[in-house]
Amino acid sequence: MVYKALKRVVRSVVDLAQKGKCMEPWHRLIRDKQQEREKILKEKSRKGTDQHRVRESNRSLVLNYIRERNTVPRSDLAPYTGLSRTAIGNIVDELIKEGIVVQEEHRMGEDRRTTLLSFNAAAGYVLGGTLGRQHLTVLLADLSGQPRQHLEIPFSISKGPEEGLPLLEKLLKVFVAQQQISWEMIVGIGLGIISPLALLPQKTALPTAFSRWANVDIQQTLQNDLGVPVYLDNDGNMGALGESRYGAGRNEGNMVYVKVGSGISGGLILHHEIYRGYAGTAGEIGHIPVDLNGHLCQCGRSGCLETVAGKNGILLEVQRFFPTLTTLPQVIEAAREGDVACIGALARAGRYLGFVLAGLVNTLNPSLIVLDGSTMQAGELILNALRAAIETHSLPASLAHTRIILAECNGLAMPLGSVATILDAIFA
Repeated sequence: MVYKALKRVVRSVVDLAQKGKCMEPWHRLIRDKQQEREKILKEKSRKGTDQHRVRESNRSLVLNYIRERNTVPRSDLAPYTGLSRTAIGNIVDELIKEGIVVQEEHRMGEDRRTTLLSFNAAAGYVLGGTLGRQHLTVLLADLSGQPRQHLEIPFSISKGPEEGLPLLEKLLKVFVAQQQISWEMIVGIGLGIISPLALLPQKTALPTAFSRWANVDIQQTLQNDLGVPVYLDNDGNMGALGESRYGAGRNEGNMVYVKVGSGISGGLILHHEIYRGYAGTAGEIGHIPVDLNGHLCQCGRSGCLETVAGKNGILLEVQRFFPTLTTLPQVIEAAREGDVACIGALARAGRYLGFVLAGLVNTLNPSLIVLDGSTMQAGELILNALRAAIETHSLPASLAHTRIILAECNGLAMPLGSVATILDAIFA
């Protein structure tokens, strides 16, 4: 079965990444696979080259040529790959047998026929998800990355892993069953969490709501229980990857992704790759200090950006005047109706966000800043102040080529990024 073969591919990359007890090497392993394939292609004619590695490299070359074009004439493979017709025939026959490639005859005229090969995106499926403070978002995609269905439901991580992990596993299985897809066809699961993986062993460094998950091997537990390869990463990284592949950041090599909601998540794309820093904790934009005498943050420190520009920070500012306003949509609606206190609270959050983003503009010089999350539904009520603060505090030369725009993945950047990590493992 094709999905069994694909699971083995994903699991091999996951297992290699897990040897270091964290998943940061994942994209480096993907890149190494690509570079190894290029090296093999150059050396395949040399004596003594590992024939298994050569065959796997040739298989990837043929499969990706078909996948990237969706449908191709079989006769195109030899000129593109440089492989013999016998080698191509063996590889294509294997791919057809596995179900990942479909072959059909196409009439070109009265006397001419050609054989077309098509990539079968429905040969397997990938789950991408985000485990937030108060919700779970999960998305089902086919092997082309095309979303089939998604679901967002309440899910409190404060319940801890003893209750949370079994519930998560049940929700994933029920969601797949509702799509009338066999669980066996799920070839991999990507999951974004609210903490960098490097902090999981450090209980005091985790957000308060996530502290009960310290020292819990989430990835291995899910993988063992579900029988599917699982990849974890910080949700900000997943969001940055999702927007860079499917949304506003396509073809952008240097971008900053920020999601502002209950918390503030950040992800950095530098030179077309996620930047994780030395220990894998880069992108924690929400915990940059902006008010030394400010409120206590979930991280245990005071005055973080999250405390003034996150949802709770905005609500605390508004409730000084209107204690009855208890949700962010209520604040946004009141601001649109002209309420001065609500307008001021949103503008204040925008100024703090802009102040921090100006620092990133001066330091990283990104070509693009992508803004996502429920707070951005306030639109110009927050964006005007944010842009003004960035312009005030950024060096003109650094800001000159930086665009600031809203996300384009309709709130699904993080699960889409989770999907992309699995597809990378399969097709790299």
